[in-house]
Amino acid sequence: MKILNSGYPDTNRIKLLKTIAYTYYNIDPDKGLQYAKKCYFLADSIKWKKGVAIAENVIGLNFWALAQEDSALKYNKLALHYFDSVKDQGTAASVLTNIGMVYDDKGDNKSALEAYMKALKYFEMTGNNLGIAKTYSNIGVMYSGISDHVNAMDYLFKALKLAETVNDKNLIATTLSNIADDYKYQTKFGLAIKYAQQSIQVFKSINSKIGIAMNYRNMGDIYRMDKKNADAISYFQQAITLFKEINDARKMALAQTDIGNLYLDQGKYVEALEALFAALPLNEANGSKNSTIINTGNIGETYLAIYNDSTNKTYPDSLTGANRKKILLHAMEYLKKSAESSREINFNDGIIQYYKDLAVVNKLYGNYPKAFEYLSASNQVRDSIYSDQNINRISNLEAAREKELKDKIDKLNLEAKLHERIILFIGFSTLLVIIIFIFRSYRVQQKSNQLLASEKKRSDDLLLNILPVEVADELKETGKAAARNFTNVTVMFTDFKGFTKKAELLTAEELVNELDVCFREFDKIISRYGIEKIKTIGDAYMAVSGLPVADAHHAEKMVLAAIELRDFMLERTKLLGEKTFEMRIGIHSGSVVAGIVGLNKFAYDVWGDTVNTAARMEENCTAGEINISETTYQLVKDKFEFVYRGEIKAKNKGELKMFYITKSLLVNAPKLVREFA
Repeated sequence: MKILNSGYPDTNRIKLLKTIAYTYYNIDPDKGLQYAKKCYFLADSIKWKKGVAIAENVIGLNFWALAQEDSALKYNKLALHYFDSVKDQGTAASVLTNIGMVYDDKGDNKSALEAYMKALKYFEMTGNNLGIAKTYSNIGVMYSGISDHVNAMDYLFKALKLAETVNDKNLIATTLSNIADDYKYQTKFGLAIKYAQQSIQVFKSINSKIGIAMNYRNMGDIYRMDKKNADAISYFQQAITLFKEINDARKMALAQTDIGNLYLDQGKYVEALEALFAALPLNEANGSKNSTIINTGNIGETYLAIYNDSTNKTYPDSLTGANRKKILLHAMEYLKKSAESSREINFNDGIIQYYKDLAVVNKLYGNYPKAFEYLSASNQVRDSIYSDQNINRISNLEAAREKELKDKIDKLNLEAKLHERIILFIGFSTLLVIIIFIFRSYRVQQKSNQLLASEKKRSDDLLLNILPVEVADELKETGKAAARNFTNVTVMFTDFKGFTKKAELLTAEELVNELDVCFREFDKIISRYGIEKIKTIGDAYMAVSGLPVADAHHAEKMVLAAIELRDFMLERTKLLGEKTFEMRIGIHSGSVVAGIVGLNKFAYDVWGDTVNTAARMEENCTAGEINISETTYQLVKDKFEFVYRGEIKAKNKGELKMFYITKSLLVNAPKLVREFA
């Protein structure tokens, strides 16, 4: 500051303003923003483009610290454009890291991951090992956020190894904490505690109170998930004490919210509301949008839990209001705030959770159309996230094919032009030369037409690989496909038991190859019965019988297909042992709504309570069995042998009657397949 007050308006003064702004962003981002703007105006006044970009970067950092993510992205992207244009990969990598952090705060894991991957490329080009290690850690956190634990652990352990090589203790401790966090979500609580404690020891060695406090908070969350509530409360309170010491109100509010969530898990709803209401003004004052959204949403979920509480507890009117309807109104009020704010900032996790909660509230109100609307909105965002990988693969295939087609046609056009020049060069001296030219031009055009026809067929085949024939035809003819109700269908879910543990035993190549072999065979089996595959999500496989064309045999075809799927996997287990998977199958019949999700990168999907119940059948199934609902049983009870399992409690469904299928009594099963063929 002393140097600044005595300096001159030159490039050194700009660098000094940038340093002051950068230092302030961690302790007082409002002041940081003031100095960053001074830096910008000075650089602009002397027409120093690099200085302007430097200022834009630090402006973005301070906006991020103030939780103004859109402004942060705007200025960081302006800075990135400049550093990319002058090929300053080192600075561009740092800016990309900032962009990744902003997208992470917005809940946009896909965009954050893209930014970090590009930053990694630049750090590798410049040989910046510390930058590479930090980016490995950031990428690992992103994969952890989308539950891709294999990739998460791969990048996090690479980060730890490189951080130890460059001996950056802060990064070592941070990466240990991130590893603990991922183990927590894998529910490997012992390992999570081990790495969190290691992280705390390293942070203590460098006297980083913020690092210690963040790990205390993480330890509290691990113990909360492990149902060790006394330990959880102890660590949350230690975290709050440290956050108070370092005057970090933002982190203190997060820990206060954690305590509220713990009380919510324990069914201590009054204590939960008191903690959450205490945290809310702190989150709002800090300008933390994501934290405020989560805090507000947790309050709404607590009111919803109170409404559903069947223990006849008495709650104070000051918190809940005088009647049950008032409680439900409170739940709707806070959940709507969180849902709308999540939509405003594209916070996908918030959209999925709070729209789903609002569906429950509206169902309790008896407003079923609105409940369906909210549930569809939640599912649409959820499915778009989980299917991004497949959509990108299709999109990349399409783009590559279009480029290949353009290149081939350009080549043919060049050939045609070459022929024209030859004719002009030799003139019109002989009819023979003219005939040759016409003939060769005709052949070129014929090749071009054949190429276009071939590519059109490939495009049609790709469309049919995504959509049912009837829907694809409607889309090509009218440009759209209307959603439809189907009253009599059968839905099947499968997944592989202990998939995550199996994944640890296989290499990445072995894992993908085995999934590919299994799902290819699944596709062949259901195709023989005229069943429509809807999608795969990780190791789960979903199919529906009886749409888009109604089928009176929808239930028995699905059960027959399920038996073939089960038998295929049992034989494969005998053959490969631990190198393959044990499968669970769940089936339920009823009505669904089906249609296309999205505009450009669309997908055919189904919704409704039938889908949810089929999923519950699969969740409550033992590996190697086929679990069906009472509804499906009534449709096929004379065609198969069953074992009645009794009434079993299913999540959000109460107790449902369930049946295991033992074998088929149908003598005409091959006939069903022939009829479809």
